[in-house]
This record gives sequence, structure tokens and C-alpha cells, in this order.
Amino acid sequence: MIPIKLRLEGFTSYREPVEIDFTGFDLACVSGPNGAGKSSLLDAITYALYGKARVQNEAIINTASNTANVTLDFEYENQVYRVIRVNTRGKSTQLDFFIQNPDETPEKRWKSLTEHTVRETDAKIRNTLRLDYDSFVNASFFLQGKADSFATKKPSERKEILSAILGLDQWEVFRKSANEKNRQLRSDVKLLERDVDSIQQELETEERQHHDRDLLERDLALVRQKISTQQAQLDKLRAQDQMIASQTQQLERLKLQLERSHQSLERKQQQAAEKQLTLDGYQEKLAQASQIESTYQQLLTDRKTLQTLDLLSQQYWPLERQRGQLESQLASHLKSLEREIHTLQAEELELQAALKASAQSRIKLNNLTDQLAGFTVLADEGQLTAQIQEITQQIEVLEGENGRLKAQMDELAVRKHKVEDAADSVCPMCGQDLSPQHRQEIIAEINDQGKPLGDQHRANRAQTGQLKASKVELENQLAQLRLQEVRRLNLQRDQALLQQELNSLQERENIWKAGKAVRLLQASAERDQQSYLPEARKQLDQVREQITTLPYDQGVHDQLRLSVQAQASAEQSWQELKIAENSCLLLQSELESIRSEIKHEQESLQEIENRYQLDSAALEQARAEAQDSHLAEEELARLREEQDVCNRKLGEADQILATIQTQRERQLRLRTEIEALNEQIRQYSKLETAFGKDGVPAMLIDQALPELEDQANELLARLSNYSMSVKFDTQRAYKDTKRKDMMETLDILISDGSGIRDYETYSGGEAFRINFAIRLALSRVLAHRAGAKLQTLVIDEGFGNQDAQGRQRLIEAINTVRPDFEKILIITHIEELKDYFSNRIEVTKTLAGSQAEVILG
Repeated sequence: MIPIKLRLEGFTSYREPVEIDFTGFDLACVSGPNGAGKSSLLDAITYALYGKARVQNEAIINTASNTANVTLDFEYENQVYRVIRVNTRGKSTQLDFFIQNPDETPEKRWKSLTEHTVRETDAKIRNTLRLDYDSFVNASFFLQGKADSFATKKPSERKEILSAILGLDQWEVFRKSANEKNRQLRSDVKLLERDVDSIQQELETEERQHHDRDLLERDLALVRQKISTQQAQLDKLRAQDQMIASQTQQLERLKLQLERSHQSLERKQQQAAEKQLTLDGYQEKLAQASQIESTYQQLLTDRKTLQTLDLLSQQYWPLERQRGQLESQLASHLKSLEREIHTLQAEELELQAALKASAQSRIKLNNLTDQLAGFTVLADEGQLTAQIQEITQQIEVLEGENGRLKAQMDELAVRKHKVEDAADSVCPMCGQDLSPQHRQEIIAEINDQGKPLGDQHRANRAQTGQLKASKVELENQLAQLRLQEVRRLNLQRDQALLQQELNSLQERENIWKAGKAVRLLQASAERDQQSYLPEARKQLDQVREQITTLPYDQGVHDQLRLSVQAQASAEQSWQELKIAENSCLLLQSELESIRSEIKHEQESLQEIENRYQLDSAALEQARAEAQDSHLAEEELARLREEQDVCNRKLGEADQILATIQTQRERQLRLRTEIEALNEQIRQYSKLETAFGKDGVPAMLIDQALPELEDQANELLARLSNYSMSVKFDTQRAYKDTKRKDMMETLDILISDGSGIRDYETYSGGEAFRINFAIRLALSRVLAHRAGAKLQTLVIDEGFGNQDAQGRQRLIEAINTVRPDFEKILIITHIEELKDYFSNRIEVTKTLAGSQAEVILG
């Protein structure tokens, strides 16, 4: 994968849009201070390709943005691709994948390879690169502090690291899975074996169960014979009980008939008494007939008089209500008039107080006017601002020139120190022989070159000081001018507010004189003279006159109404008298009829009582001669319960025997199942051994080591001028000479022309070259195993942990392998290392977020 162009916006520290073009260089340094966002560029590449970075989910979105957008154009196997990945807060990630067709028009140049889902598109990108995220990072990225993690580990730990880099950890997952399955199968076998033993104990009880069943069948036959005899005896006793029950029912019916006759006789006797009582009442009412008639006639006369008064009251009360409404209307208007007078009087007092206080405001307004008239313009603000900007530009030009002069002087000083410190006879600058005289000539030449630079630097610094002093003086003048303008504006604002206040007060006075003062006099006159609402006053007088001429007395009306209410019972007594006159003869006839019915029912009741006495005596004799059937029923119930118990025990015995047969068949199945599980246990044991560290992973490591060794030696030969080679040894003899087996290890043996030594005996530049060669070889092997091409190398190696000599070795190593890669990116925050690279990507942190600029040498 060769990056062509990277565009990102709202991604981690990059808030504003940033675009990086990789086409102008094959080797570049990514420089900038710590925290500027250098490593975020690597995160942007991996996020675009795999949706993964050092942070995940919405954490990649810049805190000041709502969306993170990353677009990467890259070349792979002579094809150009584009990946666009967008992550918006609260929404799903959007992913688009394109391939370029250079023969098409710009509008149709990019052909979409996007699948239906993000997961399917991610899989298509991985298949195109033939690398997953972990393989890509391990192959292309030399991350900080991890480049030598393989070589510097103990020999016993190197196989584990190599296994992790080659992705062999999955075999340990397989081994644990086989072990877990094996353990589960063994547990299942133990459970099945316990079931087999339990079934065998049941089978051993079968003979005893058959004997118990025979005894139960014999007991059941005896019980059935007893039940048959007891049932015949019970049937005979039940027939006897049924006859007694029939006699009892007949007696109960006679008893019920006797009770009903008694009740009917009592009802008729009560009816006769009630009718006699009513008849006595009617006869008493007829004796008072003359008095009742007189009282009723007086009631009719009073009711007629009350009707006349009711008609007069219908005329009186509307007039009375109208009088009340008119009086209320006049009183309400008077209160409203008094409130209006009070409000106008208060407003008049407030206005007079305000007019009295306005004299001070007019004096203050005259003072403000005089102060404004005394202001003078000190200078032109625009002219001062222009002069300050001009001086600022001059200072920036001089400081920029001094920066360039300082860099040239520092370069001359470095050259001078190299010549002065040179210990041999070769010039470090030109490579020629260096004699003492030639050394002095070079130093003198450097001094001559530096003197005019220093003179100009000092002159610029002096001129800068003068300009800065002038700038401070002009800035003070500008501050005074702005302060004076602020004061003038404040006075103008106070003047306008006072003038507005006085104008408002004058307008209020004009309004008062024009309308409200006149209204105050008018309202006061209406109140004092009671001249308000003349029409209402006229209507009130007319209503009062009508009430006076109306012949109606409310007291007489109320007294007559109470009298009529008190005589209401007279009408009821008169109605009762008429009822008595009409009902007396009819009630006497009904009373004679009821007395005749009472005599007939008394004779019938005596006949029923005689029959009840005879049937009751016969029933008592039958009960005395009968035998009790309950004992026979209880005995029969006991025998049937005994039969049920025998049947239940017999069923349980049959069930037990059937269960024993079923358990015998189940035992055979369990034994067959145990054999099958034991066979699986043997198979999973073999798989567990094969997946272990001495199985397939060890075989794969042994297959990868020759390729790793060839790749490392090919790189190490170029880095060491073909003087060194590396060999990986996977076994070592134990110190105990009696042991014939070998120790599993992964030793790194280095041949340097003078012999073979362990890697641990090397240090400095040689160890660094060995580390670099092995790490790069691991990257190549990993890429080769994935079927991918390793065309881009990114080194984030922590130059700050290297001394000057170590940095020089790394630069030499990078230049050595430079032809093997299309793109190499070196990430550093060390300013001195910029000089080693003609091309660089400069990353800075601004208020608008991180920014990146490609600088080509």
C-alpha cells in the first residue's frame, strides 16, 4: 500500500480541513512538538483503511466538531483506490470504497466498490490489501519503543513474541477449546457411569419385586369376596331405610299443610280485626261532619284572598328591584367619580414636585454642554494606527532577517568546531588532508564569513530596539486618544438622557393643562352638586312614586300565607269524611264474608291435625323396629379402601417392574454412549497435544524461521557492509550432561567474521543494526505470509531516547533500506533531525486545531 493523498477534518486534534500529498517524495520526516498531532496522521491512515485507531468510536471526533471525515487515496499493485470514512456523533459510520479508472472522464473516473454494509466493505478492503489491521500495523509501522522488543527479550520469551507477531496465538485458543471440551466430556462420562451403577442396583431387586406382587394379588382376591357379602347386607338395610324415609316425607307434607292452615287462619283473623278497626274510624269521622265542613269553607275563603295579594306582589317586587338597581347605579358612579378625583389630585401633586426638581436637571444639562464644548481633538486615530502597523512590519522584517543570520552563524560555528575538534588529518567538511596550516586557514575563512553576519545582526537588533520604543510611545498616544473619546461619548450620552428627561416632563405638563386639569374641576363639580346621571335620578323618582300608590302590604300577605298553611289539614279531614261516607256500608259487607271463611278453615284444620297424629305414631313404631345401616356402610367403605390400597400397591409393583425393564434398556444405551464419549476424549486429547506449543505452532515457527533468517541476513549484510550475519537456534543442550533431550529456546547467534557470538554480547551501533534488520525482516515475513507487498514503512521510533551517534546510525540504516520501499515516513519532535531530511511534513498546533504542511527540499 502506497499512500497518495490524505484528507482529514474533525479527526482527533485536526478540526479544520487538512490535506497531505505524498506524491512529491519517497522519504520524509514528520516533525513537530509533542502533542501537535504527528501520530494522529498514522491513526488517520489506519482508521480510513480499517476503522481502527488508538482511540475508538466517537472519541476520534474533535471536541469542537460534530463529524470526523477521513479520505485516503492509495496505490496498490498498479491500481489507485480511494477510501472515505465518516463518523458523525449519534449516527452510524459511513464507509465508501472506490477504484480509479484513468481512461474515464473526471466525473466517471472513480468507480464504486462499496458493498451493502460497512462490515462487507471493510472485508473487501482487507481482501484487497491482503492484510488485516494487526498484520498491517506490525508490518508497516515501527512503533515507538517496540522496534527492538523481539531481540532484547530473553531467549525463552522470544518464541512467544514471534508467535504473537505471526498471529499464532489462535492455536492457543484452539488448544484451550480442545482442553475445555475434553474436560467437559470426562465430566459427562463420570455422570453416565454413576447412572449405570445406579441402574444396576435397581436391576438386582427384580426377583424380590415379583414375589411381592404375587402376595398382593392373593390379598386382593380375599378383599373382593368380603366386599360382595357386605354389599348384599347393605342393600337389604337400604330398602328398609327407603320405606322409613317415604313415611317421613309423607309426615313432613302433613306438617307443612298443618302449618299453612294455621297461617291462613291467622291472616283472616287479622284481616277481620283490621277491617273492624277501620269501620270504627269511619263511624267516628261521620260523628264530626258539621265541624269539618265549617273549617273547610273558611280555608277556601282565605285562599281566594291570598290569590289577590299574590297578583299585587307580582307588580310590587319588579318595581322594588328596579329601585334597588337605580340606587346601586348612582352609588357606584359616585365611588368611581371620587376615585377619578383622587387619582387626578395625586398626579397633580407628583407633576408639581417633578417641575420643582427639574431646575437642578437644567443646571446639570448646561454644565454638560459646557464640558462638551471644551473638548479638543489630540490626534488622528487612523494615522496613529497606520504608523504602529508600519513599525510592526519593520520589526518583523528585522527579526526575520536576524533569524536567518543566526542560522547562518550557527552553521559556521558548527563547521568551525568540527575543524577545531578534528583529531585526524582528514577534513570533516571536504574529506581532504588537513594540515595545521590548512586548519588555521579554514578557521580564518569561517571567521571572515561570520564577521559581517554578526555586525549586521547587531545593527538589526539595535534598530529593532529603537523601533520598539517608538511603537510603545505611539501606542500610549493611541490609548490616551481612545480614553478621551470614551469620556466624550459618556458626556454626550448623559446630555441626551437629561434632555430627554426634561422634554418628557414638559410634555407631561402640556398634557395636564390641556385635559386632565379641566377634568378635575368638572368631576369635583359633579360630585358636590350631585348632577351626575340625571336620567337615572329621574327614573328612581318615578319608581318610588309607583310603589307608594300600589295597595300592597307585605306583612298582611305573609300573615295570610302562614294562616293558609296552618289550615292545610282541614282539606285532608274533609276528604277523609267523604271517604268514610262512601266506604262504610261496603266495609260492613266484607267483614261478614271474612268471618264466614274463618269458621270453615277452623273445621278443616282440626281434621288435618287428627291425621298427623296417626301417621306420626306409625313412623315412630317403624323406626323402633329398624336396624342401623351406617355401620354396614362404614364396613363396606373400609373394605373398598382396603381394595384400593391393594390395587394401588399392585399398580406400583407393575410400574416398578416396567421401570426395571426400561432401566435395563437404558443401561445398554448409556454404556454405548460412554464408549462413544471415551473415543471423543481420545480424539480431543490428540488435538490438545497438536495445538500446544510443541505442536502446530512450533512447526509453523520452525517453518518461518528460515525465511526470517534469510530476510534478516539480506538486510544485515547491507547494513554491515556484508560483515555480519544472523542465525536463529531453536534448541540448546541442558547444562546437565546426563540429559539427552534438548531445551526449547530461540537464541540469536551473530557471525561477524571473527566468530559466532550471542546477540546479548553486542552493544552500540552493531546491536542497533541487528535490531533494525530483524524487526524489518519480521515485517517482510508477516507481509509475505499475508500475500501482501510491503511498500510503505513508518518509523515512530522515539529519537529522543537516542544519542547523537544512535540517531546517525538510524539515519544510515534508513538510507540503506530506502530503495526497498516506495514511501518511508520518520516521525520525530527533535528539531536537530530536520536537517537530516530534505523533505518533511511539518505539524503544528494552532487555535483552530492541528495543521500539517508538506515541505519539499
